[in-house]
Amino acid sequence: QGFGPVGFDEVRGRGSFGLDEVLARVAIGDRAAVAAALGQPGGEIDLLFRVGDGARWVRMRGQAGRSGSRMLGVWADVTAETRTRLDEQRRREALERQTRTLQRLAELLAGGVEVEAALAEVCAELCETLDIGSASVWLASDDGTELACLVRYERASAGPGMRPPPLVLAELPTYVAALTSQRTLAVDDLATTTVAAELAPRAMAVGLRAILDSACRSGGTLVGMVCCEHAATPRAWRPEERAFAASVADGVALAIERQRRARAEGERATLEDNLRQAQKLESLGQLAGGVAHDLNNLLTPILICSELVREAVAPDAGLCELLDTIMSAGGSARDLVVQLLAFGRKQMLQLRGLDASQACEQALKLLARSLPATIEVRARLAPALPLVMADATQLQQVIVNLAINARDAMPDGGTLTVSTALVEAHGSREAALVAQQA
Repeated sequence: QGFGPVGFDEVRGRGSFGLDEVLARVAIGDRAAVAAALGQPGGEIDLLFRVGDGARWVRMRGQAGRSGSRMLGVWADVTAETRTRLDEQRRREALERQTRTLQRLAELLAGGVEVEAALAEVCAELCETLDIGSASVWLASDDGTELACLVRYERASAGPGMRPPPLVLAELPTYVAALTSQRTLAVDDLATTTVAAELAPRAMAVGLRAILDSACRSGGTLVGMVCCEHAATPRAWRPEERAFAASVADGVALAIERQRRARAEGERATLEDNLRQAQKLESLGQLAGGVAHDLNNLLTPILICSELVREAVAPDAGLCELLDTIMSAGGSARDLVVQLLAFGRKQMLQLRGLDASQACEQALKLLARSLPATIEVRARLAPALPLVMADATQLQQVIVNLAINARDAMPDGGTLTVSTALVEAHGSREAALVAQQA
């Protein structure tokens, strides 16, 4: 029997028709399967296939003849119920995939995977689950004025995509208000949107037509955003897709919070280590000051007595030379005491005009005993420099400290260059540039 809605109007009233007439009306994609089923001799036939351009569905039920050349049965238009069933099946499969994606996100967060790598995988899962061209995760700046793209995945290339420039939130007040006032901001068509009109031109310039953005919040504050991007044509975002994107954004917010907490803990550990080092240096300074004070008490009578003895034996050149050696060594020891007192913060600063090159030369003598043989020290000291007002001991200490820091930065050895030069710096910016060039 034939029925008009199926597309077989011309066989209405006919008692039979040929197999070719049926196959000619079957959609091309289903034609081979229908021909194979109808060509089997004997047995029951229950076929579901599309007709015409594939927009309508037909169910054929009947009994095949023993020879395979005849079939007795009926068919009916089952388009409505088939579409409903297929839509429900697709929805169920999508929900299952969304669930797997959320489980994978939870595993990545719990497994200690590096945050950026985990978010890249999440973006890839978003593209497959929602059948979109690209997805990205954005991170808010510390002052909350910008959103910068942290990760972007493009489905076509199956890899990282080009990151767009940061979004300045002050330039997008309507969009930001909509994004932060609801779980998801669904824009079905960027060409006609009003809520994202400020963002639409730059999004459409890269081929996007619909977006599904979800805010990532921590303690009520915007810390990031997950953006699902659909290209070329408008798209109506379904409620379950919006809920899924919001759930992903919640997981990403946890990842961002974990990253910030780890960074804060790292900074705190660094500060605590610096504090401990400062306390050690303070203790060492107090010890050095005490030793220097005692040493100074010992050196004073030695130097005084040496001068008195030299005056008494002035006619004897040999004894005078020996006493001069003693007094020179005592003077060097006194300079060392002055440095130790300055290190222990017990010596008042004595500002006077100094030659920076001479101060570097004296500091390099001290460095000779502090640097390993694997580090080569090169001096490029300019002659006849203008004098600078500074404390000689403090200036030498600064040079020594910088050299020791350089030593620690070259555990395998290297070259340490100490140079002086006359430069002109007008303002803080130029001074900073000169410092970088030096």
